[in-house]
Amino acid sequence: MGTPQAHAVGPVDPPARWRVRPPTGGEYGPADEATMAGWIAAGRVLNNSLVWRTGWPEWRLAADVADRLPAPLPVGPVAQAPAPPAVESPPPAPTPQTKKPKPSAPMAKPDYELRRRRAARRRRNLSLLLFVVTMALAAVLVVLLNTRS
Repeated sequence: MGTPQAHAVGPVDPPARWRVRPPTGGEYGPADEATMAGWIAAGRVLNNSLVWRTGWPEWRLAADVADRLPAPLPVGPVAQAPAPPAVESPPPAPTPQTKKPKPSAPMAKPDYELRRRRAARRRRNLSLLLFVVTMALAAVLVVLLNTRS
């Protein structure tokens, strides 16, 4: 009979912390395995949701990692339950690259700003016009007074 062999024990991985980005927007987590399983069961995590867990370098589509999730994803169309409350700020993990369309022209200023600028321009032009007319009348008056004397 042999002596019992000691098994080498490696470092224990910390419990997984999950984050979810549903297709409707927002980000939720971190959540433990049990909470994540509850979100999946409630329909809050769908096939097209992005998921991330500790140790992953990037976000992944839930359908692509269904075998690694703490519960099976719902099959077929599921009415999405209300999103869970956000717990803390997002991790620094990279997000999927999506190209946003570049605006073709700068965004227009709100109407009230445009109206305010036009009104100020009209007041300035009217003031300038009144000044010029006043100077012209003063010049005419000076000429008339000089010719009578």
